[in-house]
Amino acid sequence: MGRIVQICAVLGVVSMSASFAQTPDESPLPGNSSDTPTVQEGQSEGTIIQQAIADRMTKGLSPQSAATTVLSSLATDSNQTLVVDSKRVLSENMWAAGVFFRTLVSGSDIFEATITTIEALPAQVNGIVTLAVTFFPESAADIIAAAGLSGEISEEEAIQLALAAGANVNDVTSATAAGGAVAATPTPLGAGVGAGGTGGGDTTASSN
Repeated sequence: MGRIVQICAVLGVVSMSASFAQTPDESPLPGNSSDTPTVQEGQSEGTIIQQAIADRMTKGLSPQSAATTVLSSLATDSNQTLVVDSKRVLSENMWAAGVFFRTLVSGSDIFEATITTIEALPAQVNGIVTLAVTFFPESAADIIAAAGLSGEISEEEAIQLALAAGANVNDVTSATAAGGAVAATPTPLGAGVGAGGTGGGDTTASSN
Protein backbone atom coordinates (compact mmCIF):
# COMPACT_ATOMS: atom_id res chain seq x y z
CA MET A 1 0.00 0.00 0.00
CA GLY A 2 2.85 2.36 0.91
CA ARG A 3 4.54 1.70 -2.43
CA ILE A 4 1.31 2.50 -4.30
CA VAL A 5 1.07 5.82 -2.47
CA GLN A 6 4.69 6.61 -3.35
CA ILE A 7 4.16 5.82 -7.04
CA CYS A 8 1.05 7.99 -7.12
CA ALA A 9 2.98 10.81 -5.48
CA VAL A 10 5.72 10.67 -8.13
CA LEU A 11 3.15 10.68 -10.93
CA GLY A 12 1.40 13.58 -9.25
CA VAL A 13 4.55 15.72 -9.39
CA VAL A 14 4.60 15.41 -13.19
CA SER A 15 1.10 16.84 -13.56
CA MET A 16 1.25 19.44 -10.77
CA SER A 17 2.80 22.13 -12.97
CA ALA A 18 -0.32 22.29 -15.11
CA SER A 19 -2.54 22.15 -12.05
CA PHE A 20 -0.94 25.14 -10.33
CA ALA A 21 -1.19 27.11 -13.59
CA GLN A 22 -4.96 26.68 -13.69
CA THR A 23 -7.37 29.21 -12.22
CA PRO A 24 -8.25 27.96 -8.72
CA ASP A 25 -11.76 27.30 -7.51
CA GLU A 26 -13.13 30.62 -6.28
CA SER A 27 -15.37 29.25 -3.53
CA PRO A 28 -14.42 30.22 0.07
CA LEU A 29 -11.06 29.09 1.37
CA PRO A 30 -9.34 29.34 4.74
CA GLY A 31 -8.39 32.94 5.42
CA ASN A 32 -11.13 34.47 3.28
CA SER A 33 -13.55 36.64 5.24
CA SER A 34 -16.43 34.29 4.44
CA ASP A 35 -14.67 31.16 5.65
CA THR A 36 -11.92 31.99 8.16
CA PRO A 37 -11.11 28.95 10.32
CA THR A 38 -10.70 29.19 14.05
CA VAL A 39 -7.39 27.75 15.17
CA GLN A 40 -7.94 25.80 18.35
CA GLU A 41 -5.28 25.74 21.07
CA GLY A 42 -2.64 23.17 20.20
CA GLN A 43 -3.85 22.83 16.60
CA SER A 44 -1.08 23.13 14.02
CA GLU A 45 -1.33 25.07 10.78
CA GLY A 46 -0.73 21.79 8.99
CA THR A 47 -3.93 20.39 10.46
CA ILE A 48 -5.83 23.45 9.18
CA ILE A 49 -4.46 22.80 5.68
CA GLN A 50 -5.36 19.11 5.84
CA GLN A 51 -8.90 19.91 6.88
CA ALA A 52 -9.30 22.48 4.10
CA ILE A 53 -8.10 20.00 1.47
CA ALA A 54 -10.34 17.25 2.84
CA ASP A 55 -13.30 19.64 2.75
CA ARG A 56 -12.60 20.40 -0.90
CA MET A 57 -12.52 16.67 -1.65
CA THR A 58 -15.96 16.19 -0.10
CA LYS A 59 -17.19 18.77 -2.61
CA GLY A 60 -16.02 16.68 -5.52
CA LEU A 61 -12.44 17.78 -6.19
CA SER A 62 -9.70 15.21 -6.63
CA PRO A 63 -6.91 15.17 -4.00
CA GLN A 64 -4.56 16.89 -6.45
CA SER A 65 -7.06 19.59 -7.45
CA ALA A 66 -8.09 20.15 -3.83
CA ALA A 67 -4.47 20.50 -2.68
CA THR A 68 -3.61 22.83 -5.57
CA THR A 69 -6.60 25.07 -4.86
CA VAL A 70 -6.02 25.30 -1.11
CA LEU A 71 -2.25 25.71 -1.19
CA SER A 72 -2.35 28.32 -3.96
CA SER A 73 -4.88 30.36 -2.00
CA LEU A 74 -2.98 30.13 1.29
CA ALA A 75 0.18 31.41 -0.40
CA THR A 76 -1.44 34.63 -1.62
CA ASP A 77 -0.75 37.95 0.11
CA SER A 78 -4.43 38.54 0.80
CA ASN A 79 -4.91 35.29 2.71
CA GLN A 80 -4.14 35.72 6.41
CA THR A 81 -4.58 32.13 7.63
CA LEU A 82 -0.85 31.43 7.93
CA VAL A 83 1.74 33.46 9.80
CA VAL A 84 4.31 35.23 7.61
CA ASP A 85 7.10 32.67 8.09
CA SER A 86 4.81 29.73 7.36
CA LYS A 87 3.50 31.39 4.21
CA ARG A 88 7.06 31.99 3.03
CA VAL A 89 8.03 28.36 3.60
CA LEU A 90 4.91 27.21 1.73
CA SER A 91 5.61 29.54 -1.21
CA GLU A 92 9.24 28.41 -1.45
CA ASN A 93 8.31 24.72 -1.36
CA MET A 94 4.99 24.62 -3.22
CA TRP A 95 5.69 21.48 -5.24
CA ALA A 96 6.81 19.54 -2.19
CA ALA A 97 3.80 20.83 -0.25
CA GLY A 98 1.49 19.48 -2.93
CA VAL A 99 2.93 15.98 -2.65
CA PHE A 100 3.19 16.11 1.14
CA PHE A 101 -0.38 17.20 1.85
CA ARG A 102 -1.92 15.00 -0.85
CA THR A 103 -0.17 12.04 0.74
CA LEU A 104 -1.51 13.01 4.16
CA VAL A 105 -5.11 13.38 3.03
CA SER A 106 -4.83 10.01 1.30
CA GLY A 107 -4.46 8.40 4.71
CA SER A 108 -0.71 8.36 5.40
CA ASP A 109 0.79 9.58 8.67
CA ILE A 110 3.48 12.27 8.98
CA PHE A 111 6.35 9.78 8.81
CA GLU A 112 5.00 8.14 5.65
CA ALA A 113 4.18 11.48 4.02
CA THR A 114 7.72 12.73 4.67
CA ILE A 115 9.33 9.60 3.21
CA THR A 116 7.02 9.65 0.18
CA THR A 117 7.68 13.31 -0.55
CA ILE A 118 11.45 12.89 -0.26
CA GLU A 119 11.35 9.86 -2.59
CA ALA A 120 9.31 11.86 -5.11
CA LEU A 121 11.54 14.96 -4.87
CA PRO A 122 14.92 13.86 -3.46
CA ALA A 123 16.73 17.04 -4.54
CA GLN A 124 14.33 19.05 -2.37
CA VAL A 125 14.94 17.12 0.85
CA ASN A 126 16.04 20.20 2.83
CA GLY A 127 12.93 22.09 1.85
CA ILE A 128 10.73 19.09 2.61
CA VAL A 129 12.07 18.74 6.16
CA THR A 130 11.67 22.50 6.69
CA LEU A 131 8.12 22.40 5.31
CA ALA A 132 7.03 19.38 7.33
CA VAL A 133 8.39 20.70 10.64
CA THR A 134 7.04 24.20 10.02
CA PHE A 135 3.50 22.89 9.70
CA PHE A 136 3.74 19.95 12.12
CA PRO A 137 6.34 20.94 14.74
CA GLU A 138 4.88 18.46 17.22
CA SER A 139 5.89 15.65 14.82
CA ALA A 140 9.51 16.76 14.45
CA ALA A 141 10.87 13.45 15.77
CA ASP A 142 8.99 11.46 13.13
CA ILE A 143 10.04 13.87 10.38
CA ILE A 144 13.70 13.67 11.39
CA ALA A 145 13.56 9.88 11.54
CA ALA A 146 11.93 9.70 8.10
CA ALA A 147 14.49 12.07 6.58
CA GLY A 148 17.37 10.10 8.02
CA LEU A 149 15.89 6.81 6.81
CA SER A 150 15.53 8.19 3.28
CA GLY A 151 19.31 8.27 2.88
CA GLU A 152 19.12 11.69 1.19
CA ILE A 153 20.21 13.57 4.29
CA SER A 154 21.94 12.72 7.56
CA GLU A 155 20.06 12.71 10.84
CA GLU A 156 22.29 15.51 12.11
CA GLU A 157 21.41 17.67 9.11
CA ALA A 158 17.72 16.89 9.57
CA ILE A 159 17.95 17.94 13.23
CA GLN A 160 19.52 21.27 12.30
CA LEU A 161 16.79 21.94 9.74
CA ALA A 162 14.09 20.94 12.21
CA LEU A 163 15.40 23.26 14.90
CA ALA A 164 15.69 26.11 12.42
CA ALA A 165 12.06 25.49 11.42
CA GLY A 166 10.87 25.80 15.00
CA ALA A 167 11.02 22.30 16.45
CA ASN A 168 11.28 21.94 20.22
CA VAL A 169 14.75 20.80 21.21
CA ASN A 170 13.22 18.19 23.53
CA ASP A 171 11.30 16.68 20.60
CA VAL A 172 14.37 16.35 18.40
CA THR A 173 16.38 14.89 21.28
CA SER A 174 13.95 11.99 21.45
CA ALA A 175 14.59 11.31 17.77
CA THR A 176 18.29 10.63 18.47
CA ALA A 177 17.92 8.65 21.70
CA ALA A 178 18.76 5.34 20.03
CA GLY A 179 21.88 6.67 18.35
CA GLY A 180 23.25 8.87 21.11
CA ALA A 181 22.93 12.55 21.81
CA VAL A 182 23.60 14.98 19.01
CA ALA A 183 24.50 18.54 19.89
CA ALA A 184 22.42 20.84 17.71
CA THR A 185 22.13 24.60 17.67
CA PRO A 186 19.22 26.26 15.84
CA THR A 187 20.37 27.89 12.62
CA PRO A 188 18.31 30.81 11.22
CA LEU A 189 16.52 29.98 8.00
CA GLY A 190 18.20 31.56 5.01
CA ALA A 191 19.21 30.98 1.44
CA GLY A 192 19.56 27.28 0.76
CA VAL A 193 17.46 26.11 3.70
CA GLY A 194 14.06 25.50 2.22
CA ALA A 195 14.78 28.09 -0.44
CA GLY A 196 12.49 26.95 -3.19
CA GLY A 197 13.22 23.39 -2.17
CA THR A 198 15.37 23.19 -5.28
CA GLY A 199 18.57 22.14 -3.60
CA GLY A 200 20.31 25.21 -4.99
CA GLY A 201 22.77 27.32 -3.02
CA ASP A 202 24.19 26.27 0.30
CA THR A 203 21.70 23.64 1.36
CA THR A 204 23.73 22.30 4.25
CA ALA A 205 22.52 23.02 7.76
CA SER A 206 25.42 21.83 9.83
CA SER A 207 26.90 23.99 12.57
CA ASN A 208 30.46 23.30 11.53
